[in-house]
Amino acid sequence: MSYIDILVSRTLLDNLCMKPSDKISTYNVDFMCYASQLGWKNSVLCYCYYQGLPNQIQDPISTQEQGKPTLFQNMYALVMTINHCYWE
Repeated sequence: MSYIDILVSRTLLDNLCMKPSDKISTYNVDFMCYASQLGWKNSVLCYCYYQGLPNQIQDPISTQEQGKPTLFQNMYALVMTINHCYWE
C-alpha cells in the first residue's frame, strides 16, 4: 500500500461521520474498510469509531459508570446494543 493510499484512508476515516438517520451497518462497513488499511492500534480505532457516532449513540456510552470501552471489540459490541435499543 502506498503512502498516498494510507493518507487517503486516514482522511476518509477522520471525516467519517454517521448521521442520526443512517444505519449503523453502513457506518461499520465504511469504518472497517478504511481502518483495515491503516493498521492502527486498538485504542486509536476505538477513539476514531466513537468520534464518528451520532449523539444518540455517544451519549449513553459517555455516561456509563465503567467509562468508555478502550478495546475496539468492546466499543463495537456496545454500540451495536445501543443502536438496537435506540431503533426499537
